[in-house]
Amino acid sequence: MKRLFSPSLLPLLAAVILFHGCDNKVNETRNYSSLTSEVRMLNGVPALYVNGELTGQTLAAPYRPDETYFRDFLDAGIRIFDIYLRFDWIGPEEYDFSKIDEKLDSYLAIEPGALFLPRILLTPGAWWCEMYPDDITMRDDGSPAGMFGAPCHPSLASEKYRELSYKAMVAFIDHVEGKYGDNILGYQPGNGFGGEWLMFNSFWEARPDRPAPDKFGVEDYSPVARADFREWLRVKYHSNRKLREAWKDENVTFETADPPGEVERYSSNHGIFFDPEQGMRVPDYFSFFNDMTADVLLENCRWVKELTGGRKIVGVFYGYLWCNFPNLSVNHTGHLGLQRIFDSKDIDFLASPYTYDNKQIGGPNNSQTLPENALMHGKLYLNEVDTETHLHQRQWRWGNCLNNPVNMEETKGLMVRDYAYSMTKGFGLWWTDLHGANFQDSSIIALMRQLKEMDDSYLEADKGSVADIAVILDEESFKYFGDGEPLFNVLLTAQKQWELGFIGAPWEPYLLTEIGNPAMRDFKVYLFLNTFRVTPGQKKAIHEKLSRNGATAVWVYAPGYIGEDKLSTQFMSELTGIKLEEDSSAGELRVEITGPDHPFTSTLDEGTVYGSDVDRENIIRWYDHQIYMKDPRDPKLERDLPGFSFSPRFYANDNEAEVLGVLAGVEKPGLAVKKQPGGWTSVYSSAPILPSELIRNIIRESGGHIYLNHNDVVYANNSSVGVYSPEGGMRTIKLPGMKKVTDRLTGKVLADGASEFPVTFKKNESKLFLLEDPSGFVPADTLESLYSNSESDLSADPSSLFWGEARPVILDRNILGGPEADLVSEARSRWTDNNLYFIFSGPFDFQVLKPDPDTEKETFRLWQWDDFELYIGADFDSINLYREFEVSPQGEFLDLNINSRIPMAGHNDERFWDSGFRVKSRTDRENKIWYTEMCIPVSSFDKRIPAEGNAYRVNIYRLQGPQDDRDFLAWRPTGYWNPHHPEVFGTMILRKR
Repeated sequence: MKRLFSPSLLPLLAAVILFHGCDNKVNETRNYSSLTSEVRMLNGVPALYVNGELTGQTLAAPYRPDETYFRDFLDAGIRIFDIYLRFDWIGPEEYDFSKIDEKLDSYLAIEPGALFLPRILLTPGAWWCEMYPDDITMRDDGSPAGMFGAPCHPSLASEKYRELSYKAMVAFIDHVEGKYGDNILGYQPGNGFGGEWLMFNSFWEARPDRPAPDKFGVEDYSPVARADFREWLRVKYHSNRKLREAWKDENVTFETADPPGEVERYSSNHGIFFDPEQGMRVPDYFSFFNDMTADVLLENCRWVKELTGGRKIVGVFYGYLWCNFPNLSVNHTGHLGLQRIFDSKDIDFLASPYTYDNKQIGGPNNSQTLPENALMHGKLYLNEVDTETHLHQRQWRWGNCLNNPVNMEETKGLMVRDYAYSMTKGFGLWWTDLHGANFQDSSIIALMRQLKEMDDSYLEADKGSVADIAVILDEESFKYFGDGEPLFNVLLTAQKQWELGFIGAPWEPYLLTEIGNPAMRDFKVYLFLNTFRVTPGQKKAIHEKLSRNGATAVWVYAPGYIGEDKLSTQFMSELTGIKLEEDSSAGELRVEITGPDHPFTSTLDEGTVYGSDVDRENIIRWYDHQIYMKDPRDPKLERDLPGFSFSPRFYANDNEAEVLGVLAGVEKPGLAVKKQPGGWTSVYSSAPILPSELIRNIIRESGGHIYLNHNDVVYANNSSVGVYSPEGGMRTIKLPGMKKVTDRLTGKVLADGASEFPVTFKKNESKLFLLEDPSGFVPADTLESLYSNSESDLSADPSSLFWGEARPVILDRNILGGPEADLVSEARSRWTDNNLYFIFSGPFDFQVLKPDPDTEKETFRLWQWDDFELYIGADFDSINLYREFEVSPQGEFLDLNINSRIPMAGHNDERFWDSGFRVKSRTDRENKIWYTEMCIPVSSFDKRIPAEGNAYRVNIYRLQGPQDDRDFLAWRPTGYWNPHHPEVFGTMILRKR
C-alpha cells in the first residue's frame, strides 16, 4: 500500500483545500485553541493532563441526542464527554458541518466548560459507490459488503479514499478546532462498524425473528483490494519463486495471486488448522487484511497529531482479541495489528467496550482488548461502560440473553464493580448511555457523583500492579484458523468470563510479542491461551522469563504447534518441556481430573471435569446466535451448539510428567505437570476453560497471592481492593501485608494493622476498600535505623543493651523471591553522629568457610563463602552508585565501591576503595546461629552530616552453603541471580525516638 503524503506536504495540502459551498479557505497559519491535553506517567501508570494539570478520567458518553441525558451526567459532576461528531460528506471535498455545530452549540449552551472527545467518522455518502464503484469493499461474488443498511463502504485499500479522507480530516479538524478548540480534549478517529475499526462484515446479527443469512459475506474482494494484496505479497516474498513455495502453487505469480474465496477461508486443511506445509494463501490474506486496517488507522492518527500540532490526545477503539465473533473470526475484524498500535507514538489512548458475554448480573467487567499491555507502553486506557441498569429491561442483545438488574441495589452492585475495575488498574472510563434514559434516576446520578469524587481524590494514589498471573495471547496464531472456528469462543471468551474472572485475584493480559520486552514485569504464573505460533526467538524469551524467577507456565491445547513451514508436536514439546503427541480424531476437548493429590488439584473432587462441552447451559445461553448460522460449504447445514468438534486433539506422553487428568475420548493424559531444568514448572492442559479453582491453586502454589478463596470477582492494586460477590455471604479477604482498611463507599474503618479482615456481602453486591499503612506502621521495604547518642564497642550480640530497642527486618526469601523458611535471618541498624551500625544473625546447619582466614586486611571474593552483605547508597538520583560491605562468620571483611552499570560489577578494581569500617563476628555452635556486626563511618560514602530523616537505598543479602547448592537470601529480592539491581533496593531512614 503506497504512502499518500509526506509529512512535509501536510501544511501545504491543508492550505489549499476548499470547502465547497463556503467562501472560507483553510488558513495556512491556523489560530487554533490554547487548550492542550497529554498523557503522562504518574506513579507508574498513565494519567490525563489538561493544560498541564492532572485531570480526572471519569467521562460520559450520551449516545442518544436528547439533551436530558447530557444534563444527567452534568448532575453527576462529569464534565468530559465522548461523543460522535457526525457530519455529511456530500461529495469529493464537499462537507456539511451543520450537524456538528448544532450538537456542540446545544451542549455548550448548557455547560460552557464542558470538554469533548469526539469520534471522527470519515464516511462518505451513496455518491461514493456511484463515483468509485471499484473502490468499495466487496464480497467474493463482487457484491457490496456490509452488515446494516444499504452497503456502500469505501475499501481501505483505495488510494482515492485515503486521499479524499485526508482532505476531509483536514476540513473537519480545521472546523472543529477553529470554532470549538477550547472545548476539545482530543480526537478519536474511527472507521468500520460503530467507528471501532471493526470491518464492515466483522459479524452478522442473527436474530430469532429474522431469517438466517445464507452467506457470511466476508470482505474485501474489490479490485483495489486485490491489487493491494498483490503488492503486499511482493513486499513479503520478493520473488515469484518464494511465493510459489509458500503457497504450494507452481503457477501463481504476483500478477495472478488472488485472495482465497469465502469457502476456502472456512475450509481449514489439517483439522481446524491451516497447515503451512499445505500453503500460506489463507494466513497470508488474513495478515494482509489486518495490516491494511492497521495502516489506515495509524495513518488517521498521524494526520490528527500533525494537524493539531501534537497538542491534543489521540486514541482509537482497537484490539478486540477477547471479543466473541462466532459467526466469523477475529481474523476478519481488522484488529490483529495491536502490537503496531502499542508501538505508535501517534496514539495516546486505547478504548474498548468491556466484554458483553456474561457482563451483567453474576459476571465480571473485563475489557475486550489488552489494557494493561497498553499501560505498559504509556498509553491511557478508557473503558467504555455501557452497563444496562434496572431502568432498561431489554432481554436480548447481539444474540445474548441478558441478566439485567431489577432494582437499584443490583444496579449499584454492577456500577461499583465497573468503577472498581477501572480505578484499581489505573484506567479511565466513560459511562455510556447507549439506549437513552439508562441512568435517569436520582439514585444512579448520586452514585455516579460519588464515584466521580472518589476518582478525583484517588488520582495520585499508588495504583501499582499486584497481579501474580499474566495471560498471554498471540495475534499471529489466529491467522491459521478458518473463519467461523468456534475454538476461540471457549478458549478465550468462556475462559475469561466464566472462570478467569473469578479466581479471587487480579490478572493481566499481554501479547506474546511482549514476552521479551524489558518493560514487562515478571509474574509468578503465565497462562498461555492461544500461543500456537511461537517463533524460535519467542521460545527463547519465554524460557528466559520463566527461569528468571522460577515461574509456572500453563499451556492450553496446542502451544507452539505452528512452525514457520509445518505443524509439529515436536515444536510443542520443545516449548513446554513436556513430550506431547497428536490424535487426529475429532471430538470435544474435555479433561477429567484423576490426580487430586497434587497441590494444584487438591481442592478439586476426583472426577471433576472441564472443557468445551461441560457448561452447556451457558454455551446455549450466551452463544445462541450461532445456532442460526449456516456452513458456507453447504448452506443447508445448521451449526447448532453445543456440540463442538475439534481435530486434532493433543495429549501428554511423558514418563517424567505427573498426570493430573485424562483427555476424554482419547483416554490419554490431558492435564500434566513437570518441573523444568531452568527451575520453572510446566503445566499442560489439552482442554480449555480451566476451572477458576484450578487456576487459583496454581497461583497459590507458585507463590502468588489470593485475596479470596471464593468464586468472586476481585480487582486490586497496591492501595485498593474491589470485590463483586454474585452469591454474597461472609468472606475473609486476605491482604499481602498489614494494612489499614477503609470502606470507600461508607468511609468506615474496617481494620487497622490487619493482614486479613472479614466482610459480609449481600447477593450481587460490590465493595471497594482503601488500603493504607496501619498506624505506626513501617513499610516492608523500609529499615529504620535508631539513633544512639554514644558510640558502642562491637559485640555481635543482638541481646545487648545497645541493640535492645532496634527493630529488625527479616530475610525470609531467596534472591528470586521464593521462600527460605529454614534460614530466616535478621538485620538491625543504629546510627550515631559519626557512624552507622548494623548487626546480622541467622541459623545454619553447617558453614562453608575460607581456609586460613585473614581478618587484618580485606578478603577479595569473600562472596564465595558464607557471609552477610550490605549494599548501601546515598545518591537517589544515580542509584547505580553504592557501596558494598561483606562480613564472614570468621570476621573476614570486604568493602567495594560499586557502579552497577559496569560489566561484572564487584569483580574489577572496586576493592581498592577503603571505608575504614570495623567488624566483629560470633558463632553460637550449640544453637547453630552466627552473628556479625559492622560499624561504618558515614563520611566514607555520604557527604551529609548524619541527621534524623536522612534516607539511604539499601539491600541486605546472605550467602550460605557450597557453590553447587548455594542459598542466596535477600531482604528485597531482585528476581535475578544477581544482587546488583538497585531498582529493587529498599529504604533505610535514620530515626530518633
